[in-house]
Amino acid sequence: MKLDVKELKDNYLKMVIEKTSTSFLNPIRRILISELPKMAIEDVEFHLGPIRDETGKEYESVTPLFDEIIAHRLGLLPIPTDLKLFGFRDICVCKGEGCPNCTIMYTLNKKGPCTVYSKDLEPLGDAKFAIKNQNIPIVKLDEGQAILIYATAILGKGSEHAKWQTISGASIRYYPEVKIDAEICDNGGGCIDICPMNIMKRDDGKVIVGDNFEDCILCNACVEICVPRQDSAGKKAIEVNYNENHLIFSYETDESMTALDVLKESIAIFTNKLRNFSENLETALAGPLWEEIIEEEEEEEEEEEEEEVVPEEVAEEEPVEIVIKAPEPAEGEEPIPSPDEISIFPETIEGKEEESKEEAEAEPEAEPEAEPEPEPEPEEKDEPEEKVEEEEKVEEEEAVTEEAEEPEEPEEPKEAEEGEEPGESEEKDTEENAEEDA
Repeated sequence: MKLDVKELKDNYLKMVIEKTSTSFLNPIRRILISELPKMAIEDVEFHLGPIRDETGKEYESVTPLFDEIIAHRLGLLPIPTDLKLFGFRDICVCKGEGCPNCTIMYTLNKKGPCTVYSKDLEPLGDAKFAIKNQNIPIVKLDEGQAILIYATAILGKGSEHAKWQTISGASIRYYPEVKIDAEICDNGGGCIDICPMNIMKRDDGKVIVGDNFEDCILCNACVEICVPRQDSAGKKAIEVNYNENHLIFSYETDESMTALDVLKESIAIFTNKLRNFSENLETALAGPLWEEIIEEEEEEEEEEEEEEVVPEEVAEEEPVEIVIKAPEPAEGEEPIPSPDEISIFPETIEGKEEESKEEAEAEPEAEPEAEPEPEPEPEEKDEPEEKVEEEEKVEEEEAVTEEAEEPEEPEEPKEAEEGEEPGESEEKDTEENAEEDA
Protein backbone atom coordinates (compact mmCIF):
# COMPACT_ATOMS: atom_id res chain seq x y z
CA MET A 1 0.00 0.00 0.00
CA LYS A 2 1.20 3.47 -0.88
CA LEU A 3 -0.26 6.78 0.40
CA ASP A 4 0.14 10.16 -1.24
CA VAL A 5 -1.41 13.18 0.55
CA LYS A 6 -2.49 15.57 -2.20
CA GLU A 7 -4.00 18.29 -0.03
CA LEU A 8 -4.11 18.93 3.71
CA LYS A 9 -5.81 21.84 5.50
CA ASP A 10 -7.31 22.37 8.92
CA ASN A 11 -10.72 21.36 7.65
CA TYR A 12 -9.90 19.31 4.50
CA LEU A 13 -7.83 16.28 3.54
CA LYS A 14 -7.32 14.52 0.21
CA MET A 15 -5.09 11.52 -0.35
CA VAL A 16 -4.44 8.91 -3.03
CA ILE A 17 -4.04 5.30 -1.88
CA GLU A 18 -2.59 2.65 -4.18
CA LYS A 19 -2.94 -1.14 -3.96
CA THR A 20 -6.01 -1.12 -1.72
CA SER A 21 -9.77 -1.62 -1.98
CA THR A 22 -12.97 0.06 -0.89
CA SER A 23 -13.59 -2.70 1.67
CA PHE A 24 -10.53 -1.47 3.59
CA LEU A 25 -11.36 2.25 3.52
CA ASN A 26 -15.10 2.00 4.07
CA PRO A 27 -14.88 1.06 7.82
CA ILE A 28 -12.72 4.14 8.43
CA ARG A 29 -15.19 6.31 6.52
CA ARG A 30 -18.11 5.00 8.58
CA ILE A 31 -16.25 5.60 11.85
CA LEU A 32 -15.53 9.18 10.75
CA ILE A 33 -19.24 9.75 10.18
CA SER A 34 -20.95 7.91 13.05
CA GLU A 35 -18.45 6.75 15.71
CA LEU A 36 -16.12 9.72 16.24
CA PRO A 37 -17.10 11.69 19.42
CA LYS A 38 -17.63 15.43 19.28
CA MET A 39 -18.93 18.27 21.53
CA ALA A 40 -22.31 19.81 20.66
CA ILE A 41 -24.90 21.87 22.51
CA GLU A 42 -27.55 19.63 24.04
CA ASP A 43 -29.40 21.78 26.63
CA VAL A 44 -30.55 25.41 26.13
CA GLU A 45 -32.21 27.56 28.82
CA PHE A 46 -34.07 30.71 27.66
CA HIS A 47 -34.62 33.71 29.94
CA LEU A 48 -38.24 34.87 30.04
CA GLY A 49 -39.42 38.34 30.97
CA PRO A 50 -38.01 41.84 30.44
CA ILE A 51 -34.28 42.38 30.00
CA ARG A 52 -32.56 45.64 31.03
CA ASP A 53 -29.28 47.02 29.75
CA GLU A 54 -26.69 49.16 31.61
CA THR A 55 -28.76 52.30 31.11
CA GLY A 56 -31.91 50.69 32.49
CA LYS A 57 -33.68 50.37 29.14
CA GLU A 58 -36.02 47.41 28.99
CA TYR A 59 -36.17 44.84 26.17
CA GLU A 60 -38.68 42.09 25.57
CA SER A 61 -37.17 38.59 25.53
CA VAL A 62 -38.81 37.59 22.25
CA THR A 63 -37.42 36.76 18.84
CA PRO A 64 -38.89 36.27 15.36
CA LEU A 65 -38.12 32.52 15.62
CA PHE A 66 -39.49 29.92 18.01
CA ASP A 67 -37.22 28.86 20.86
CA GLU A 68 -37.05 25.31 19.47
CA ILE A 69 -35.65 26.56 16.15
CA ILE A 70 -33.01 28.68 17.87
CA ALA A 71 -32.01 25.69 20.08
CA HIS A 72 -31.70 23.53 16.97
CA ARG A 73 -29.42 26.09 15.30
CA LEU A 74 -27.26 26.32 18.40
CA GLY A 75 -26.89 22.55 18.44
CA LEU A 76 -25.46 22.56 14.90
CA LEU A 77 -22.69 25.05 15.74
CA PRO A 78 -19.19 23.44 15.60
CA ILE A 79 -17.97 23.35 19.21
CA PRO A 80 -14.16 22.94 19.55
CA THR A 81 -13.48 19.42 20.79
CA ASP A 82 -10.50 17.99 22.65
CA LEU A 83 -11.07 14.31 23.30
CA LYS A 84 -8.21 14.23 25.81
CA LEU A 85 -10.01 16.67 28.13
CA PHE A 86 -13.63 15.54 28.00
CA GLY A 87 -15.55 12.32 28.41
CA PHE A 88 -19.13 11.19 28.07
CA ARG A 89 -21.48 12.67 30.67
CA ASP A 90 -23.35 9.41 31.37
CA ILE A 91 -20.14 7.65 32.49
CA CYS A 92 -18.50 10.66 34.14
CA VAL A 93 -17.61 10.76 37.84
CA CYS A 94 -20.36 13.36 38.31
CA LYS A 95 -22.94 10.66 37.41
CA GLY A 96 -24.57 12.79 34.71
CA GLU A 97 -25.04 15.98 36.74
CA GLY A 98 -22.49 17.89 34.65
CA CYS A 99 -18.97 19.01 35.49
CA PRO A 100 -15.91 20.56 33.74
CA ASN A 101 -14.81 17.03 32.77
CA CYS A 102 -17.85 16.37 30.60
CA THR A 103 -19.57 19.70 29.77
CA ILE A 104 -18.86 23.20 28.40
CA MET A 105 -21.14 26.11 29.40
CA TYR A 106 -21.98 28.96 27.00
CA THR A 107 -23.98 32.18 27.35
CA LEU A 108 -25.59 34.44 24.76
CA ASN A 109 -26.84 37.97 25.62
CA LYS A 110 -27.78 40.18 22.69
CA LYS A 111 -30.15 43.13 22.23
CA GLY A 112 -31.70 44.41 19.01
CA PRO A 113 -31.82 45.64 16.46
CA CYS A 114 -29.01 43.35 15.27
CA THR A 115 -28.13 39.94 13.81
CA VAL A 116 -26.92 37.35 16.27
CA TYR A 117 -23.87 35.37 15.03
CA SER A 118 -21.93 32.43 16.36
CA LYS A 119 -19.24 34.79 17.69
CA ASP A 120 -21.81 36.13 20.20
CA LEU A 121 -21.92 32.71 21.91
CA GLU A 122 -19.29 33.06 24.64
CA PRO A 123 -17.83 30.15 26.67
CA LEU A 124 -17.90 30.31 30.47
CA GLY A 125 -14.28 29.53 31.19
CA ASP A 126 -11.43 28.97 28.76
CA ALA A 127 -11.65 31.14 25.64
CA LYS A 128 -10.16 28.36 23.47
CA PHE A 129 -13.61 26.78 23.34
CA ALA A 130 -15.01 29.75 21.43
CA ILE A 131 -16.44 28.82 18.05
CA LYS A 132 -13.83 29.28 15.29
CA ASN A 133 -16.25 30.09 12.51
CA GLN A 134 -17.65 33.32 13.94
CA ASN A 135 -19.91 34.36 11.06
CA ILE A 136 -22.63 31.74 11.32
CA PRO A 137 -26.01 33.59 11.65
CA ILE A 138 -28.41 32.43 14.36
CA VAL A 139 -31.32 34.94 14.50
CA LYS A 140 -32.14 38.55 13.59
CA LEU A 141 -33.56 40.81 16.34
CA ASP A 142 -35.75 43.88 15.82
CA GLU A 143 -36.01 47.05 17.90
CA GLY A 144 -36.93 46.31 21.53
CA GLN A 145 -36.15 42.61 21.22
CA ALA A 146 -33.43 40.78 23.16
CA ILE A 147 -32.19 37.24 23.78
CA LEU A 148 -30.55 35.80 26.87
CA ILE A 149 -29.73 32.10 26.98
CA TYR A 150 -27.48 29.57 28.75
CA ALA A 151 -26.34 26.52 26.75
CA THR A 152 -24.57 23.30 27.74
CA ALA A 153 -22.41 21.27 25.34
CA ILE A 154 -21.71 17.57 25.89
CA LEU A 155 -19.91 14.78 24.07
CA GLY A 156 -21.82 12.55 21.65
CA LYS A 157 -21.62 10.46 18.49
CA GLY A 158 -22.97 10.96 15.00
CA SER A 159 -24.96 7.74 15.28
CA GLU A 160 -27.16 9.50 17.90
CA HIS A 161 -27.72 12.81 16.05
CA ALA A 162 -26.29 14.65 13.05
CA LYS A 163 -25.12 17.54 15.26
CA TRP A 164 -22.38 15.24 16.61
CA GLN A 165 -20.98 14.48 13.15
CA THR A 166 -17.48 15.92 12.78
CA ILE A 167 -17.03 15.54 9.02
CA SER A 168 -19.09 15.95 5.90
CA GLY A 169 -18.57 14.90 2.30
CA ALA A 170 -16.47 11.80 3.07
CA SER A 171 -16.00 10.07 -0.26
CA ILE A 172 -14.05 7.20 -1.84
CA ARG A 173 -13.54 7.44 -5.61
CA TYR A 174 -11.77 5.28 -8.15
CA TYR A 175 -8.67 6.80 -9.63
CA PRO A 176 -9.56 8.07 -13.15
CA GLU A 177 -7.54 7.29 -16.27
CA VAL A 178 -8.23 9.73 -19.14
CA LYS A 179 -6.41 9.35 -22.45
CA ILE A 180 -6.58 11.29 -25.75
CA ASP A 181 -5.40 9.76 -29.04
CA ALA A 182 -3.72 12.69 -30.81
CA GLU A 183 -3.78 10.89 -34.18
CA ILE A 184 -7.57 10.56 -34.19
CA CYS A 185 -8.56 13.76 -32.28
CA ASP A 186 -9.74 16.57 -34.56
CA ASN A 187 -9.07 19.17 -31.81
CA GLY A 188 -12.59 20.53 -32.14
CA GLY A 189 -12.68 21.50 -28.46
CA GLY A 190 -16.19 20.25 -27.71
CA CYS A 191 -14.89 18.19 -24.79
CA ILE A 192 -13.33 21.28 -23.23
CA ASP A 193 -16.64 23.13 -23.08
CA ILE A 194 -18.73 20.23 -21.79
CA CYS A 195 -16.38 18.89 -19.04
CA PRO A 196 -17.93 19.89 -15.64
CA MET A 197 -14.58 19.64 -13.82
CA ASN A 198 -12.53 21.54 -16.48
CA ILE A 199 -9.86 18.88 -16.79
CA MET A 200 -9.48 19.42 -20.58
CA LYS A 201 -7.49 22.34 -22.00
CA ARG A 202 -5.64 23.47 -25.14
CA ASP A 203 -1.91 23.50 -25.59
CA ASP A 204 -0.47 24.80 -28.87
CA GLY A 205 -3.84 24.29 -30.52
CA LYS A 206 -4.19 20.66 -29.35
CA VAL A 207 -6.61 19.29 -26.79
CA ILE A 208 -4.82 17.70 -23.80
CA VAL A 209 -5.67 16.43 -20.33
CA GLY A 210 -4.83 18.90 -17.53
CA ASP A 211 -2.95 18.19 -14.33
CA ASN A 212 -6.20 18.21 -12.35
CA PHE A 213 -7.45 15.01 -14.06
CA GLU A 214 -7.86 13.44 -10.60
CA ASP A 215 -10.96 15.62 -10.21
CA CYS A 216 -12.67 13.68 -13.01
CA ILE A 217 -16.02 12.29 -11.84
CA LEU A 218 -16.20 9.67 -14.64
CA CYS A 219 -19.33 11.21 -16.19
CA ASN A 220 -18.16 10.33 -19.76
CA ALA A 221 -19.59 13.57 -21.13
CA CYS A 222 -16.39 14.14 -23.13
CA VAL A 223 -16.62 10.64 -24.65
CA GLU A 224 -20.24 11.13 -25.70
CA ILE A 225 -19.59 14.48 -27.44
CA CYS A 226 -16.45 13.28 -29.19
CA VAL A 227 -17.17 12.71 -32.91
CA PRO A 228 -14.92 10.07 -34.50
CA ARG A 229 -13.14 10.89 -37.74
CA GLN A 230 -14.08 9.10 -40.94
CA ASP A 231 -10.73 7.33 -41.16
CA SER A 232 -10.83 6.17 -37.49
CA ALA A 233 -13.12 3.16 -38.17
CA GLY A 234 -15.59 4.34 -35.49
CA LYS A 235 -12.97 4.63 -32.73
CA LYS A 236 -13.23 7.75 -30.52
CA ALA A 237 -10.25 9.87 -29.58
CA ILE A 238 -11.06 10.02 -25.81
CA GLU A 239 -11.05 7.05 -23.44
CA VAL A 240 -12.15 7.31 -19.78
CA ASN A 241 -11.46 4.36 -17.43
CA TYR A 242 -10.72 3.82 -13.75
CA ASN A 243 -8.51 1.64 -11.54
CA GLU A 244 -10.34 -0.30 -8.79
CA ASN A 245 -7.16 -0.76 -6.71
CA HIS A 246 -6.19 2.90 -6.89
CA LEU A 247 -8.48 5.10 -4.77
CA ILE A 248 -8.94 8.77 -3.87
CA PHE A 249 -10.09 9.41 -0.29
CA SER A 250 -11.23 12.88 0.78
CA TYR A 251 -13.38 14.55 3.46
CA GLU A 252 -14.11 17.92 5.06
CA THR A 253 -14.57 18.78 8.75
CA ASP A 254 -16.78 21.39 10.44
CA GLU A 255 -13.69 22.92 12.16
CA SER A 256 -14.52 21.40 15.53
CA MET A 257 -11.42 19.22 14.99
CA THR A 258 -8.62 19.34 12.45
CA ALA A 259 -8.72 17.00 9.47
CA LEU A 260 -5.58 15.17 10.57
CA ASP A 261 -6.75 14.71 14.20
CA VAL A 262 -10.03 13.34 12.93
CA LEU A 263 -8.27 10.66 10.89
CA LYS A 264 -5.95 9.68 13.74
CA GLU A 265 -8.80 9.36 16.23
CA SER A 266 -10.81 7.26 13.79
CA ILE A 267 -7.92 4.87 13.24
CA ALA A 268 -7.47 4.58 17.03
CA ILE A 269 -11.18 3.74 17.45
CA PHE A 270 -10.95 1.15 14.70
CA THR A 271 -7.88 -0.41 16.31
CA ASN A 272 -9.58 -0.59 19.72
CA LYS A 273 -12.60 -2.29 18.18
CA LEU A 274 -10.39 -4.94 16.60
CA ARG A 275 -8.49 -5.41 19.86
CA ASN A 276 -11.71 -5.83 21.86
CA PHE A 277 -13.00 -8.30 19.30
CA SER A 278 -9.79 -10.32 19.56
CA GLU A 279 -9.92 -10.36 23.37
CA ASN A 280 -13.58 -11.39 23.43
CA LEU A 281 -12.80 -14.12 20.93
CA GLU A 282 -10.07 -15.50 23.17
CA THR A 283 -12.45 -15.40 26.14
CA ALA A 284 -15.11 -17.23 24.17
CA LEU A 285 -12.63 -19.88 23.04
CA ALA A 286 -11.56 -20.43 26.65
CA GLY A 287 -15.13 -21.17 27.77
CA PRO A 288 -16.46 -24.64 28.77
CA LEU A 289 -18.39 -25.04 25.56
CA TRP A 290 -15.31 -24.51 23.46
CA GLU A 291 -13.33 -26.92 25.67
CA GLU A 292 -15.91 -29.62 24.97
CA ILE A 293 -15.69 -28.93 21.26
CA ILE A 294 -11.88 -29.17 21.38
CA GLU A 295 -12.06 -32.47 23.32
CA GLU A 296 -14.50 -33.93 20.80
CA GLU A 297 -12.25 -32.91 17.93
CA GLU A 298 -9.23 -34.49 19.64
CA GLU A 299 -11.16 -37.74 20.22
CA GLU A 300 -12.23 -37.81 16.58
CA GLU A 301 -8.62 -37.29 15.48
CA GLU A 302 -7.45 -40.16 17.72
CA GLU A 303 -10.14 -42.46 16.34
CA GLU A 304 -9.13 -41.59 12.78
CA GLU A 305 -5.48 -42.33 13.59
CA GLU A 306 -6.42 -45.71 15.09
CA GLU A 307 -8.45 -46.59 12.01
CA GLU A 308 -5.57 -45.66 9.73
CA VAL A 309 -3.16 -48.09 11.54
CA VAL A 310 -3.42 -51.51 9.77
CA PRO A 311 -2.15 -54.55 11.82
CA GLU A 312 0.27 -57.02 10.20
CA GLU A 313 -1.84 -60.11 11.03
CA VAL A 314 -5.20 -60.28 9.38
CA ALA A 315 -8.02 -60.44 11.88
CA GLU A 316 -9.82 -63.80 12.05
CA GLU A 317 -13.24 -63.86 10.53
CA GLU A 318 -16.18 -64.76 12.70
CA PRO A 319 -17.65 -68.23 11.89
CA VAL A 320 -20.83 -68.28 9.87
CA GLU A 321 -23.32 -70.92 10.95
CA ILE A 322 -25.44 -72.45 8.17
CA VAL A 323 -28.47 -74.49 9.21
CA ILE A 324 -30.18 -76.85 6.70
CA LYS A 325 -33.66 -78.08 7.53
CA ALA A 326 -35.79 -80.60 5.63
CA PRO A 327 -38.92 -79.25 3.98
CA GLU A 328 -42.24 -80.07 5.58
CA PRO A 329 -44.12 -82.98 3.90
CA ALA A 330 -47.22 -82.22 1.87
CA GLU A 331 -50.63 -83.53 2.85
CA GLY A 332 -51.17 -87.21 2.13
CA GLU A 333 -47.43 -87.91 1.75
CA GLU A 334 -45.18 -89.74 4.14
CA PRO A 335 -42.79 -87.42 6.07
CA ILE A 336 -39.33 -87.23 4.61
CA PRO A 337 -36.66 -88.04 7.18
CA SER A 338 -34.95 -84.70 8.09
CA PRO A 339 -31.16 -84.71 8.39
CA ASP A 340 -29.48 -83.48 11.52
CA GLU A 341 -28.74 -79.76 11.68
CA ILE A 342 -25.37 -79.23 10.08
CA SER A 343 -23.09 -76.35 11.15
CA ILE A 344 -20.39 -75.47 8.67
CA PHE A 345 -17.56 -73.25 9.76
CA PRO A 346 -15.31 -71.72 7.10
CA GLU A 347 -12.14 -72.08 9.15
CA THR A 348 -12.62 -75.89 9.57
CA ILE A 349 -13.71 -76.88 6.05
CA GLU A 350 -10.20 -76.98 4.62
CA GLY A 351 -8.86 -78.95 7.61
CA LYS A 352 -11.59 -81.60 7.36
CA GLU A 353 -11.05 -82.03 3.64
CA GLU A 354 -7.32 -82.63 4.22
CA GLU A 355 -8.04 -85.19 7.00
CA SER A 356 -10.49 -87.09 4.79
CA LYS A 357 -7.91 -87.21 1.98
CA GLU A 358 -5.24 -88.60 4.34
CA GLU A 359 -7.64 -91.28 5.69
CA ALA A 360 -8.61 -92.25 2.16
CA GLU A 361 -4.97 -92.71 1.17
CA ALA A 362 -4.15 -94.72 4.30
CA GLU A 363 -7.08 -97.22 4.05
CA PRO A 364 -7.23 -99.70 1.16
CA GLU A 365 -9.76 -99.06 -1.43
CA ALA A 366 -12.94 -100.96 -0.64
CA GLU A 367 -15.44 -102.15 -3.13
CA PRO A 368 -18.39 -99.92 -3.30
CA GLU A 369 -21.37 -101.41 -1.61
CA ALA A 370 -24.40 -101.99 -3.72
CA GLU A 371 -27.04 -99.53 -3.04
CA PRO A 372 -30.29 -101.09 -1.87
CA GLU A 373 -32.96 -101.03 -4.47
CA PRO A 374 -35.82 -98.79 -3.56
CA GLU A 375 -38.94 -100.66 -2.61
CA PRO A 376 -41.67 -100.25 -5.18
CA GLU A 377 -44.50 -98.18 -3.95
CA PRO A 378 -47.77 -100.05 -3.71
CA GLU A 379 -50.02 -99.27 -6.56
CA GLU A 380 -53.40 -97.99 -5.76
CA LYS A 381 -56.06 -100.54 -6.70
CA ASP A 382 -59.64 -99.89 -7.49
CA GLU A 383 -61.89 -100.72 -4.58
CA PRO A 384 -64.05 -103.87 -5.16
CA GLU A 385 -67.70 -103.54 -5.90
CA GLU A 386 -68.59 -105.68 -2.87
CA LYS A 387 -67.03 -103.15 -0.55
CA VAL A 388 -69.10 -100.40 -2.15
CA GLU A 389 -72.34 -102.36 -1.68
CA GLU A 390 -71.55 -102.96 1.99
CA GLU A 391 -71.04 -99.28 2.57
CA GLU A 392 -74.38 -98.49 0.94
CA LYS A 393 -76.16 -101.03 3.21
CA VAL A 394 -74.56 -99.51 6.29
CA GLU A 395 -75.81 -96.07 5.28
CA GLU A 396 -79.36 -97.41 4.79
CA GLU A 397 -79.34 -99.08 8.22
CA GLU A 398 -78.20 -95.84 9.85
CA ALA A 399 -81.05 -93.99 8.11
CA VAL A 400 -83.57 -96.59 9.37
CA THR A 401 -82.35 -96.35 12.96
CA GLU A 402 -82.69 -92.58 12.87
CA GLU A 403 -86.29 -92.92 11.70
CA ALA A 404 -86.97 -95.46 14.42
CA GLU A 405 -85.66 -93.18 17.13
CA GLU A 406 -88.10 -90.43 16.16
CA PRO A 407 -91.34 -90.73 18.18
CA GLU A 408 -94.24 -91.88 16.02
CA GLU A 409 -97.85 -91.04 16.67
CA PRO A 410 -99.87 -94.07 17.58
CA GLU A 411 -101.85 -95.26 14.61
CA GLU A 412 -105.41 -96.31 14.96
CA PRO A 413 -105.92 -99.93 14.38
CA LYS A 414 -107.08 -100.57 10.90
CA GLU A 415 -110.39 -102.14 10.44
CA ALA A 416 -110.29 -105.51 8.98
CA GLU A 417 -111.11 -105.63 5.40
CA GLU A 418 -114.00 -107.57 4.29
CA GLY A 419 -113.24 -111.22 4.01
CA GLU A 420 -110.28 -111.02 6.44
CA GLU A 421 -110.23 -112.26 9.94
CA PRO A 422 -109.05 -110.03 12.68
CA GLY A 423 -105.36 -110.41 13.41
CA GLU A 424 -104.39 -111.27 9.85
CA SER A 425 -103.52 -107.70 8.92
CA GLU A 426 -101.01 -107.41 11.77
CA GLU A 427 -99.28 -110.56 10.70
CA LYS A 428 -98.94 -109.25 7.15
CA ASP A 429 -97.29 -106.05 8.45
CA THR A 430 -94.73 -107.87 10.48
CA GLU A 431 -93.85 -110.04 7.52
CA GLU A 432 -93.38 -107.01 5.29
CA ASN A 433 -91.09 -105.36 7.85
CA ALA A 434 -89.01 -108.49 8.13
CA GLU A 435 -88.56 -108.61 4.38
CA GLU A 436 -87.42 -104.99 4.32
CA ASP A 437 -84.88 -105.64 7.10
CA ALA A 438 -83.52 -108.66 5.17
